[in-house]
Amino acid sequence: MKTLPSLLLLVSLAAACQKKEDPALLQARSLHMKAHEQMEALEPQLSAADSLWNQLQAARKTTRDTASYAAAQAGLRQSMLAFNQWKENIVSVPGLEEDEHAGHAHHHSHEKAPDLTPQQFLEIQQQMKTSLDKIQNDYQAARRQAETLLTLKK
Repeated sequence: MKTLPSLLLLVSLAAACQKKEDPALLQARSLHMKAHEQMEALEPQLSAADSLWNQLQAARKTTRDTASYAAAQAGLRQSMLAFNQWKENIVSVPGLEEDEHAGHAHHHSHEKAPDLTPQQFLEIQQQMKTSLDKIQNDYQAARRQAETLLTLKK
């Protein structure tokens, strides 16, 4: 009968020793992965922005309304620069360093995550996602403006 209380004590100690995942850290990981997927979808679009920029440059030479073309080009260029800067500032979240984005191209270094609280990781990931949303919206607006100008030119 001594083994049953010992076994119960051992099981309860083992359960107490297991770390329970912090909800803020789980949410931070989820946001990080969503942003990564968004980044992978946006990157080819931004790569094509160079071609659009060049088309605007060529059309700009034959128009009097150079300010509209220059504004569209500036919007495209700013979106590309903001996106590249965003990629450079990605912060890893604990628990993702080892198997992060398995099967995907990697666009940032895999340094150990900084020593922050789960809440701080969550706040950073929220800011990163909000920034990426803004970059995407700004790019789409600049692309629409450029496409409209190029369509009017024809």
